[in-house]
Amino acid sequence: MMAMPSGMKTFWDRGPFWFALAALLLVLAHWSGAQMEIALAQGGPGYASNPPPGSVITLSTTVGVPATAIITVSESGGSTLTISGITLSNISAFSLASPANFSIPDGGAPQTISIVCTASTGGSFVTAVVVTHNAPGSPVTYTIDCIVSAASPATAAPTAIPATPTPAAPSTTRVSSEVKGLAVRSGPYLGATLVGVARPGNPITVQARSTDEGGEYTWYLVSVEGATGWASGRYLQFEGDASLLPLQGSIFDQIDNAPDVGVSARMLAITDLRRRPSGRAQILRQIPPDAVVSVIGRTVQNGGSFWLHVRYEGQVGWIPAYAVMRGNLSNVPVR
Repeated sequence: MMAMPSGMKTFWDRGPFWFALAALLLVLAHWSGAQMEIALAQGGPGYASNPPPGSVITLSTTVGVPATAIITVSESGGSTLTISGITLSNISAFSLASPANFSIPDGGAPQTISIVCTASTGGSFVTAVVVTHNAPGSPVTYTIDCIVSAASPATAAPTAIPATPTPAAPSTTRVSSEVKGLAVRSGPYLGATLVGVARPGNPITVQARSTDEGGEYTWYLVSVEGATGWASGRYLQFEGDASLLPLQGSIFDQIDNAPDVGVSARMLAITDLRRRPSGRAQILRQIPPDAVVSVIGRTVQNGGSFWLHVRYEGQVGWIPAYAVMRGNLSNVPVR
């Protein structure tokens, strides 16, 4: 029989060690991959979204015109999914237009995360959206690529051929004679603070529009008698195509991370926590009777508080101002 070289004999003598190591690595890989399945099987929360985590969302718009990316989040496990934070990079071109934290109970309806891209110059702008939650795999990241083009200069029609009139966005509007005056508010919501009144017959400069409240009426950003604010389109009469006005956000899109000011309120009854100060706005959750909330902002009308901006169990939203107050309300910012 041929003798085995000494080096080869040493290698095969170590064979059982390498086989055992390979088997151990396979067991560890199977164990780590099964942990998420075990957590979900035991009733823990699960995170799912459309588009899925890691996706790249591409937006296209023009200078000064907002474009919105929507991420729909749902609970895919067996208990309440809590979103504890949403952060953006490149906040000079991007802003969060939805709550930075919210919860979805097991079997609850999906909720949306809205990120708005607005730029004053043309170019490509990128943000990383990081969502922190209480399910396996946290945090998750999405990338939004917003391509902003400069407004194209208008091309004059040939003088020899009459041009067909092109619909234009109105620059002015008037209040219908059906009302004596139309409220002008600090935001495009029924519960926003009253900042002025538009009278019938007087021309009003109109700059932009908003459909953020919901409902059948669009709100318009107007300037009248030295005041600038938002008026409902229900009683406005336009000369031109109002749908061509640019969509625009308001101060209410920027204050959901407002700090506590040491003022609280106790609920007198079951109260709907809404995304914005309006009975038409999305309901985020219900607050039970006797629950105590932190008051971080308010709107006013007729000399009194109208809606309260509150934080409850880490979630921020708006409630009508009928709760029992604790603290100096003058310390609460008016929005």
